[in-house]
Amino acid sequence: MRGDSVRDWLSSYQAGLDAEQRGDLSEAIQLYTVAVKQRPDHVVTWCSLGWALLNAGQYSGACEAFERALSLDPNCHLAYAGLGYGHLYMGDLQLGEGAFRGAVALRQDASSLVCLGAVLRERHKLQESEEVIREAISLEPNFSEAWLNLALVLKELGLWDKAKEALVRALAIEPNYPAAVDELRQVEKHLSGLEKKGAREDPNTLPTS
Repeated sequence: MRGDSVRDWLSSYQAGLDAEQRGDLSEAIQLYTVAVKQRPDHVVTWCSLGWALLNAGQYSGACEAFERALSLDPNCHLAYAGLGYGHLYMGDLQLGEGAFRGAVALRQDASSLVCLGAVLRERHKLQESEEVIREAISLEPNFSEAWLNLALVLKELGLWDKAKEALVRALAIEPNYPAAVDELRQVEKHLSGLEKKGAREDPNTLPTS
């Protein structure tokens, strides 16, 4: 690229970053769109456009941007993660799972593992979901979202006592975690009901309610 072309791209891209930091996603998307036209072979610019579109709720466009990034660099972890979120938000769990598996294959960070685990739970692959989320916790023990997602899986497996333990861990890390507070309330209500009946769950039996 000529020097003036690089300067034009850099100006557009930096202005997009500045707009995004200000919270002006509409302007950021416009500027990133200009930037990818100026440098259509630049992976990071496509990813930046994808994440801005994702945060703006434009999921189809975001997926297209991430797919373009992956066509340029099949080993782009950031693009796989964004693509996973895009498909997940559009309700396509199968494609979401595939994208998050791609992200995890490239880099096993706790966030990507939790996302994969959450999708696996939604697809009723509970045993694998539990394994993946526990792996995330082993990497980042103070990740409250991981403990919450572990509790959700354990609850679906019918392991209510263990689900409660996981929620307690989540709240020990983040005491004002609304989702964990709500889940703990539901789990304690269920356990209280079991106690009144004089029974505890069978670990091999899924919950009926």
